[in-house]
Amino acid sequence: DTFHVTLAYVQDAPDSAVAAVNDWLNVHIGNDVRTPVLNARSISAFDTLDGLAMHLRIERNEDLDWLQAGIVKVFDELGLPVSAHHRPDVFQPHITLCYAPKGTTLPNHPMLATLWPEAVQVGREDYRQVSDQLFVKALKQIQGDPSEQEGAVDAYAQRLERLILDMQAEGKFQDPARYAADVDELTDRYVAALESGLSEAYGIGLAGQEPSGMGLVRLQRVADTSYRFFRDSFAPTLLAMLTGGGAASDVASFVPRLRQYAGAYWESMWEGLGDWAEQRSRAGRRGALRVQRVLDPMAAHCTTCPPKARIYESFEEMRAVAGVPGDGSDDCLTNCRCRLLVELEPGSGVFVPITGAPSLFTGPLIRVRR
Repeated sequence: DTFHVTLAYVQDAPDSAVAAVNDWLNVHIGNDVRTPVLNARSISAFDTLDGLAMHLRIERNEDLDWLQAGIVKVFDELGLPVSAHHRPDVFQPHITLCYAPKGTTLPNHPMLATLWPEAVQVGREDYRQVSDQLFVKALKQIQGDPSEQEGAVDAYAQRLERLILDMQAEGKFQDPARYAADVDELTDRYVAALESGLSEAYGIGLAGQEPSGMGLVRLQRVADTSYRFFRDSFAPTLLAMLTGGGAASDVASFVPRLRQYAGAYWESMWEGLGDWAEQRSRAGRRGALRVQRVLDPMAAHCTTCPPKARIYESFEEMRAVAGVPGDGSDDCLTNCRCRLLVELEPGSGVFVPITGAPSLFTGPLIRVRR
């Protein structure tokens, strides 16, 4: 993968210059002093000797200019001139996509994307990498740490699995006379886990804020929907298996099925983020904050999620047009692990994920309507 923004180019730079640049990067990037956000606004082209270079035009911003000028300054102090195209006053950041013959028509495709660089690389010709300085801590602050979000939903999924495993360990699902009562008890335990788990997930998205009234209405809807699926599908299927002559050991096959119900946790987390964004909009009279739906980079995507990975004018528009990740509206159903980012300020083009410590509650925010 060689997609990149070239910050500075110096011909025949000695190893001592490379070392000097690395020293500067170690101090300024290694300590995460500042991290640039790359805002792509259009697909453009410039002439080459034998054709066109198609590229994403990246808007200049304060942090990107600071990083580029700092590297150029290191070379200037060593008496090594950078390419004329990389002088700070004329710098035109871009990401080259491909090369095309002269006369090729530019694609008429609207572009609005926020990108986060993973690292600053120092390399020689032919993309030979010399060093790699990662934006590790800053990336977690700007993009969020996906492992924390996935860790939370995985912990909830394991909590659901334990509902059956614990009851098996207690000797349940073995007496035919108590099959119906055991399934009813499992339903009670599921409802308790659902109420507490979804409240916890909503608090992660709220990031320190109190829930709004409308937000709680939406959370109630998520909980009630998940309960109805359990009541109308999972529970009767389990009972039918037991009363139809299935062995007690067959109950174990329902453990991974119950794990699928963790999608409601993922959905509740993003509904909490939507509540956070809508409260932020109202508090500052900013107008609706846009939301960007992004794909899980590690997932094997279903057919419906990729077309939904774009920017929406508001959470309300996204709910209506694309649904909320994890709500079961995609081919991947409740296994969806798409994420949402919210624009910090209207029109800024800077989108951020869940930021801040979770909101904590003394008890469940909602009670399932049974």
